[in-house]
Amino acid sequence: MGDESRIDEERDMRNWQDIAELVIPGYGRLRDREHARYRTTRESAARSRRREDQRLTRGGDTPG
Repeated sequence: MGDESRIDEERDMRNWQDIAELVIPGYGRLRDREHARYRTTRESAARSRRREDQRLTRGGDTPG
């Protein structure tokens, strides 16, 4: 029963977002921009982690 109510809540939220896109000018573009911002920060975080991993790997290869 808990899963059904959660699914209903998600469907209701999507319905409200659809209505908001019709009623509020620019709402859909704002939502897309938020997703894009989240994606770019996530990708830049992944890049910095890779750089850190490479730095640590190179640091271990040099004889001390």
